[in-house]
Amino acid sequence: MNIKTLPSDKARDHWRDMIDIALTGGRVIIERYKKPQAVLIGYTQLNALLQQIQELEAWQDAQRINQGIVNGQAQAITLEQHKARMQAKGATYAVGNRV
Repeated sequence: MNIKTLPSDKARDHWRDMIDIALTGGRVIIERYKKPQAVLIGYTQLNALLQQIQELEAWQDAQRINQGIVNGQAQAITLEQHKARMQAKGATYAVGNRV
Protein backbone atom coordinates (compact mmCIF):
# COMPACT_ATOMS: atom_id res chain seq x y z
CA MET A 1 0.00 0.00 0.00
CA ASN A 2 1.25 3.41 -0.96
CA ILE A 3 1.34 5.86 1.97
CA LYS A 4 2.63 9.36 1.34
CA THR A 5 3.08 12.07 3.95
CA LEU A 6 3.05 15.75 3.02
CA PRO A 7 3.02 19.00 4.94
CA SER A 8 -0.17 20.95 4.34
CA ASP A 9 1.51 23.64 2.23
CA LYS A 10 2.93 21.00 -0.15
CA ALA A 11 -0.43 19.20 -0.21
CA ARG A 12 -2.04 22.30 -1.76
CA ASP A 13 0.57 22.27 -4.53
CA HIS A 14 0.17 18.52 -5.23
CA TRP A 15 -3.59 18.08 -4.89
CA ARG A 16 -4.02 16.18 -8.17
CA ASP A 17 -1.18 13.79 -7.30
CA MET A 18 -2.73 13.13 -3.89
CA ILE A 19 -6.09 12.30 -5.45
CA ASP A 20 -4.37 9.91 -7.87
CA ILE A 21 -2.70 8.14 -4.94
CA ALA A 22 -6.03 7.83 -3.10
CA LEU A 23 -7.82 6.56 -6.22
CA THR A 24 -5.29 3.75 -6.61
CA GLY A 25 -5.79 2.53 -3.03
CA GLY A 26 -3.08 4.60 -1.39
CA ARG A 27 -3.31 7.00 1.51
CA VAL A 28 -2.00 10.51 1.92
CA ILE A 29 -1.27 11.79 5.40
CA ILE A 30 -1.36 15.58 5.64
CA GLU A 31 0.71 17.16 8.37
CA ARG A 32 0.52 20.57 9.96
CA TYR A 33 3.46 21.67 12.10
CA LYS A 34 5.00 18.19 11.58
CA LYS A 35 2.00 16.44 13.18
CA PRO A 36 -0.48 14.24 11.26
CA GLN A 37 -3.78 16.10 10.95
CA ALA A 38 -5.75 14.47 8.12
CA VAL A 39 -5.78 11.46 5.80
CA LEU A 40 -6.94 11.37 2.20
CA ILE A 41 -8.32 8.01 1.06
CA GLY A 42 -10.42 6.92 -1.88
CA TYR A 43 -14.19 6.89 -1.68
CA THR A 44 -14.29 3.09 -2.13
CA GLN A 45 -11.90 2.68 0.81
CA LEU A 46 -14.06 4.97 2.92
CA ASN A 47 -17.19 2.94 2.20
CA ALA A 48 -15.39 -0.30 3.06
CA LEU A 49 -14.20 1.19 6.37
CA LEU A 50 -17.69 2.47 7.21
CA GLN A 51 -19.14 -1.00 6.52
CA GLN A 52 -16.57 -2.57 8.83
CA ILE A 53 -17.37 -0.02 11.53
CA GLN A 54 -21.10 -0.83 11.26
CA GLU A 55 -20.39 -4.55 11.56
CA LEU A 56 -18.17 -3.99 14.61
CA GLU A 57 -20.82 -1.81 16.24
CA ALA A 58 -23.47 -4.49 15.61
CA TRP A 59 -21.18 -7.14 17.10
CA GLN A 60 -20.52 -4.90 20.11
CA ASP A 61 -24.28 -4.41 20.59
CA ALA A 62 -24.80 -8.18 20.43
CA GLN A 63 -22.07 -8.75 23.02
CA ARG A 64 -23.57 -6.11 25.31
CA ILE A 65 -27.02 -7.71 25.01
CA ASN A 66 -25.59 -11.16 25.63
CA GLN A 67 -23.73 -9.95 28.72
CA GLY A 68 -26.94 -8.37 30.02
CA ILE A 69 -28.75 -11.68 29.59
CA VAL A 70 -25.95 -13.58 31.34
CA ASN A 71 -25.99 -11.08 34.23
CA GLY A 72 -29.78 -11.22 34.49
CA GLN A 73 -30.07 -7.53 33.61
CA ALA A 74 -31.79 -8.13 30.29
CA GLN A 75 -34.01 -10.71 28.73
CA ALA A 76 -33.77 -12.63 25.52
CA ILE A 77 -35.61 -11.24 22.51
CA THR A 78 -37.07 -12.94 19.48
CA LEU A 79 -35.37 -12.92 16.10
CA GLU A 80 -38.11 -10.64 14.80
CA GLN A 81 -37.46 -8.15 17.59
CA HIS A 82 -33.74 -8.28 16.86
CA LYS A 83 -34.32 -7.72 13.13
CA ALA A 84 -36.56 -4.74 13.85
CA ARG A 85 -33.90 -3.17 16.10
CA MET A 86 -31.12 -3.76 13.58
CA GLN A 87 -33.20 -2.48 10.66
CA ALA A 88 -33.93 0.66 12.67
CA LYS A 89 -30.13 1.14 12.79
CA GLY A 90 -29.92 0.78 9.01
CA ALA A 91 -28.98 -2.91 8.70
CA THR A 92 -30.47 -4.87 5.82
CA TYR A 93 -31.28 -8.55 5.58
CA ALA A 94 -30.51 -10.30 2.34
CA VAL A 95 -29.08 -13.60 1.19
CA GLY A 96 -25.44 -13.71 2.23
CA ASN A 97 -25.75 -10.76 4.61
CA ARG A 98 -23.97 -11.46 7.88
CA VAL A 99 -26.36 -9.30 9.93
